[in-house]
Amino acid sequence: QSRRPAGSWGVSWRCAQPLVESAQPVVAFHGAEQWHPQRVAQAAKVSTFVQGLRALDPAANAVVLGDLNDFQFSDVLNVLKTGSGLVNLVDSLPEAERYTYVFDGNAQSLDHLLVSPALAAQANPALDIVHINAEFNPQVSDHDPAVGALALVPACLVDADDDVDRHDIALITAARNQAATGPMDPRDPDRNGTINVLDARQCTLRCSRAQCAVQ
Repeated sequence: QSRRPAGSWGVSWRCAQPLVESAQPVVAFHGAEQWHPQRVAQAAKVSTFVQGLRALDPAANAVVLGDLNDFQFSDVLNVLKTGSGLVNLVDSLPEAERYTYVFDGNAQSLDHLLVSPALAAQANPALDIVHINAEFNPQVSDHDPAVGALALVPACLVDADDDVDRHDIALITAARNQAATGPMDPRDPDRNGTINVLDARQCTLRCSRAQCAVQ
């Protein structure tokens, strides 16, 4: 278990009766009462791990994703988000699109992609659930794939020409003592919030060619 990825828990639950019938609420079985506290505890551990990353670096880039086997509004997902600041991209979709699995005719989202606040604010995150499996037969999988996109700007790459050279260093030097625009500002590689001569020196060491030559 020590080798499992962060953000993954394998305990599942099922229903003892159809979701749509007169007897409500639905009765769960397959160890639901026994395993639910464990699932909540696992979510809390992942949340604590992300909180630790953000304590070291408030602008840390963190992603928790996969088949979490629970709904976006469940207490397990709420525990995962509490304190960590994680943002679930499933919530950004239209309600009719928020499903990756169909059980007894009930469309539900069990697969999730959560990002840290820095990524949510700076990386223009987007999620698309491609409905090619859950409601069809035959299936490649019983889950629909979820495709996430993040726009990440490499540190020191200021002029967006795919290499670090004198032009980038000049732009960083010209902005010295200014506040960075955010944790993804390529002019602030040490991510301390201020563009200064140390950033220019650090980016000089990252130049794509000798002597930061311009191609």
